[in-house]
Amino acid sequence: MDIDGSYFLYEDLSIECFDETHNFYASTCALPGMLIWGIASPMLALVLLLREKKFLDEIPVKMKYGFLYIGYRKKRFIWEFVILYRKIAIVFVSVFLAAFNVPVQALTAMFILIIAFYLQEHY
Repeated sequence: MDIDGSYFLYEDLSIECFDETHNFYASTCALPGMLIWGIASPMLALVLLLREKKFLDEIPVKMKYGFLYIGYRKKRFIWEFVILYRKIAIVFVSVFLAAFNVPVQALTAMFILIIAFYLQEHY
């Protein structure tokens, strides 16, 4: 919440945003968490799935990774990751563009959805 040019936590107005404590937690907890869980984990799963690309029909591979590709055509086995990164992009827009006005946030989300729709129709 903006109060006289300073930002405070909406739930507890005694906590000021963007001070030393906020920046410390943002750089040591939030940023690594977003990188690890938002980018690295799906990327690791994608790499593991790509390594097993030739063996997707075998039972051991289906037991390990089948939940990621069973519902898709064999040529499009990585489509779950396209959907996952679309979701991550929408969450990014809703969280990090909330400081801007609503039209910027809405147009950016609409742009992501248009790209996702095009990819869905094309592939």
